[in-house]
Amino acid sequence: MRPESLFPLFKSVNTLKGVGPRLTTLIQKLAGEHIIDLAWHLPSGMVTRHKIERPTMEYVTRQVIIPVVARQHHPSRNRRVPYRISCEVGEDLLTLTFFNGREEYLKRKLPVGENRVVAGKLEHYAGDYQITHPDHILTPDELSTLSIHEAVYPLTAGVTNNTLSKAARQSLDILPPLAEWQDGPLMAREKWQNWRDSLIAAHAPTEEADLEPAAL
Repeated sequence: MRPESLFPLFKSVNTLKGVGPRLTTLIQKLAGEHIIDLAWHLPSGMVTRHKIERPTMEYVTRQVIIPVVARQHHPSRNRRVPYRISCEVGEDLLTLTFFNGREEYLKRKLPVGENRVVAGKLEHYAGDYQITHPDHILTPDELSTLSIHEAVYPLTAGVTNNTLSKAARQSLDILPPLAEWQDGPLMAREKWQNWRDSLIAAHAPTEEADLEPAAL
């Protein structure tokens, strides 16, 4: 018989905030139907970002976090031509590029004249700095929610890493503290954490070695 403390872990993933019917189906296909299945869906990689104040060639091809102010939207009616947003970064210029970008959504996320922070891969193309499909677009007040190190999960079509990461973090918040079943001296000798802390740490790698099975 399952202990009552574990009941929350065996609820459906659709009980998590922001997980509607469509996303429920995709997460169940990817990880499983229960919250505990999502908690065991571990990262397969990681991204380390650099906080920069202006674009330079030093950071081209790297993942960056950079403040921007949108100055002009350039919607495209031709699906082959990307939607571009011209931004200022201090005295420098940066173009944000979106293929099949939705004008209403992008104007809401990046209103002209307002400060935003974007995260993504910095590129240099035709003499201009650009970021194509930023991973994150945040207000300055939301910057504290963005980690320098971001776990990258195995995904399926229709699920973004950002969406899955939010759901995974919720599943970790539900993990109960359990009595440790491993031998105490062995835990001390191997410097192992308890089950709950180990699983939380597995979802928050800060270096490639943290992704190895021996690090769990």
